[in-house]
Amino acid sequence: MIQTEYLPKIDKEYLEKIDNDFLLKALKPYSSKKAVYLQEASVLSSRQLGSDSNYIVQGKFSIESPCYVDETGHFNAVEFVMCYNQIGAVSLAYATQNKLLLCLQDLTVEEFYILYMSGIYITRLESTYKSLINPQEFSCKFEVIKERKRSRLSILKTLVEFSDPQGGIISGKVDLAIKHS
Repeated sequence: MIQTEYLPKIDKEYLEKIDNDFLLKALKPYSSKKAVYLQEASVLSSRQLGSDSNYIVQGKFSIESPCYVDETGHFNAVEFVMCYNQIGAVSLAYATQNKLLLCLQDLTVEEFYILYMSGIYITRLESTYKSLINPQEFSCKFEVIKERKRSRLSILKTLVEFSDPQGGIISGKVDLAIKHS
């Protein structure tokens, strides 16, 4: 398993698969454009989610054909953002439903879905392309490293790492603002 300076190794025995129906519901905004790239996701078990632990979700992706351009042959910046949005949507919806993040505790998952397309903003995005990724088969680790809530606004600092079986790796830091209604 590939390691980076950003994300910890995840032992597969501690992963709990997110239900496929839940995944499809969270990714519904992408389905009409045939842009659902996230194939499955698993959350780090609550056994490891303690007060000092970060919230981590792992996903498997495949981009058979990009929805916005002819085949490029590699994972690019547009796909980085689209895949980040998909793992983020599933991760945060799951965290909301299961009350795993303090800053989202007052939301229901139905309220989260309403906020998802109009109330979540990327406020900072930094990506580092260490080596090319094959978009046909790759995985991702998504981690919330810091969260805070101010009145009707939640702020999340996240890390993400995309990697493929051939050793391709791209990592990033992404900050989010979630505007509560």
